[in-house]
Amino acid sequence: MPMIRVADFIASFVSDQLNVKDVFMLTGAGIMHLTDAVACNPKLRGVCVHHEQSASMALEAYARTNENMGVGYFTTGPGATNAITGLAGAWQDTVACMFISGQSKRVEASHNAGVPGLRQFGVQELNVLPLVSSISKYSVQINDPAQIRYELEKATFIAKSGRPGPVWIDVPMDVQAARIDPETLVGFTPEPADTVLPTSTDAEIAEIAQWLQSAERPVIIAGRGVRLAGARDLLQKLATQWNIPVVTPYLGIDNLRHDLDIYIGKTGVKGDRPANFAMQNSDLVLAVGSSLHVSVIGYDYGQFGRSARKVVVDIDLTSHKKKTIAIDRLLHSDAKDFLQRLIAALEAASFKGSPEAWLARCVEWKRRYPVLLPEYRDTPGAINIYSFIDTLSKLSAEGDVFVSDAGSAFYATSQAVQLTKDNQRYLPSSAMATMGYSLPAAMGVSAATNDGRVLAVTGDGSFQQNLQELAMVAHYNFPIKLFVLNNNGYLSIRASQKNYFERRFIGESPESGVPIPDTLKICAAYDIPCERVSDLSQLEAVIARALAHDGPYVVDVVTPPEQLIIPTVSSRVNADGSMSSRPLEDMFPFLEREEYLGNLLIGEV
Repeated sequence: MPMIRVADFIASFVSDQLNVKDVFMLTGAGIMHLTDAVACNPKLRGVCVHHEQSASMALEAYARTNENMGVGYFTTGPGATNAITGLAGAWQDTVACMFISGQSKRVEASHNAGVPGLRQFGVQELNVLPLVSSISKYSVQINDPAQIRYELEKATFIAKSGRPGPVWIDVPMDVQAARIDPETLVGFTPEPADTVLPTSTDAEIAEIAQWLQSAERPVIIAGRGVRLAGARDLLQKLATQWNIPVVTPYLGIDNLRHDLDIYIGKTGVKGDRPANFAMQNSDLVLAVGSSLHVSVIGYDYGQFGRSARKVVVDIDLTSHKKKTIAIDRLLHSDAKDFLQRLIAALEAASFKGSPEAWLARCVEWKRRYPVLLPEYRDTPGAINIYSFIDTLSKLSAEGDVFVSDAGSAFYATSQAVQLTKDNQRYLPSSAMATMGYSLPAAMGVSAATNDGRVLAVTGDGSFQQNLQELAMVAHYNFPIKLFVLNNNGYLSIRASQKNYFERRFIGESPESGVPIPDTLKICAAYDIPCERVSDLSQLEAVIARALAHDGPYVVDVVTPPEQLIIPTVSSRVNADGSMSSRPLEDMFPFLEREEYLGNLLIGEV
């Protein structure tokens, strides 16, 4: 076989072994051989961006969408450091993807110099490995060209095994250009034990099955691990067959269709009342594939599911070593294996199901306490965010993917989005809640779905973080429908300064130092159609025009500058200046105490 460049081997590995067809990149001298190899590979498309942060977010969303891998190329020095925010998001949100960076030639790489404390050797050179090692599952610099196959296969295995996550491969310039014979390359063979998914014991399955049969008010928390394990059908079967309500954290919002009776809602600090009532009133919490982040369990850990047995099933036990909630049973298991065996155990026991009255109570909470309240439709001169998300949900189609951004765009969309059509997805930047995520993420989603339609929601502040990618959206004609919430700056910061700092506003609006350019003028510069809407009676027609347009379309949605993002678990300032929170079931705006107590099947706090 003829000798080829390492760069060409990497490109072929991406297309043929990873089955990835798009590589996100911003070209640079440090990756000239890598990008040339993409140009030489007819199976690959280089999707270019104007900022490496955008590439890092796009490849992460690409991976989440195709449930496989995403790949990006980053030049040495600032190109690599610009990608770190997206890397951190992939790390915390459990996304298998591959970051490949260029580097100065081996003799000028400070990683190889053997000089402690050396800050830089080569031109535009930076030893990126110490920066990325704590937020990636594996990071390596390729100093022996003959090791490229081994390292690519090893990195891929590590990225996908166990709890998925990102990997980082640093390739010096002279290694990129080095000639190798692919036939002589050594591959990676994982240890047999590393290929076996963790599973629960028969005794553990039997115990949980017994607990479920004896429970009067069970609830399932279904996290991202359910989708990653390919267990969504099993989740639906378990919940439907035995009348078990399901609630989800942000990363599990698209585990089930929302019009199913078993799906009650989104739980947590900025979740919704029905889900929190269900979870807090339960006597058995079964959390599957969820790290149970503070946003899910609340700030007062001891009040989470305080009357319930707590069973946690997760492939990664590290997250559950936090000193937060008391877990009754912690099972180290793949979600699919656990659900299959639990269903089998319940069927063998001829379990008739949880009390129908309990599921009916949860469904009644879902009916009685919607996020969208009637009064939200009466906001003269502006459109309530919840009204907008509700309308967008209703006009969406089968297969549509929703993407949200940071702040109010993240929280309100997560609370109000309704996935009631088949194959709809919701992709937030969950753990990091990164400003500027939605536009580059939408690029990744569209690329992963053969240039499919994406419904992206951002704030007028977050929009400024990565608006340069409108040029690329227009160039590739991605049919991204970007909805910009025009609320005069940073709504979430404004609310905090209003509530806790006596309205001493700084850095939240044009009046306090943050000018917000006109979205219509911005889009005109990129030759992307855009219109503004501030009247709810016109909203449906505007959204319909955006959705019907063949290419990209931006809608500037004027929303109230001081809109409340509610319901929410509210903190209160005590006399000594400290802050304390109400339990999850007692969300702000607080219900009348008689009504609130009428919804409690457990003791009041």
